[in-house]
Amino acid sequence: MRFATWASSMRDLGYTEQQQYALLADTLGQPGMGALVAAGGGPADPVAQTLQLWEPVLAGAAQIASGNADTATQEEVYGLLDNLSATDDWSALVAVLRRIIDGERSTELLTGLDHRVDTAIATELLNRLQ
Repeated sequence: MRFATWASSMRDLGYTEQQQYALLADTLGQPGMGALVAAGGGPADPVAQTLQLWEPVLAGAAQIASGNADTATQEEVYGLLDNLSATDDWSALVAVLRRIIDGERSTELLTGLDHRVDTAIATELLNRLQ
């Protein structure tokens, strides 16, 4: 997976929402999904699209939190989180995901997230760990 290119602020670069999801899909290692989303396919709801794109990351994070992740999965997930933590758009979500991976399970963690997509991603990870 290559995350650094996606981690730059796509909104500031003028990408449409569909283009952002396509780029996210490509970056998360799902280039076929990126083409589908760019063409208007896949789930119509941006939150559902994002959760679908984040599926490999959420699965890996859940494995790490459960103590069942291999070294490659840990490196991949932590590599993504490291890259995203350097951006203003994703740093709050990354902080919450790290706390969940480290063992916190309170829904109060969600109060610091300011975007519904971020909240949905963190909520999904919490749900997987219950």
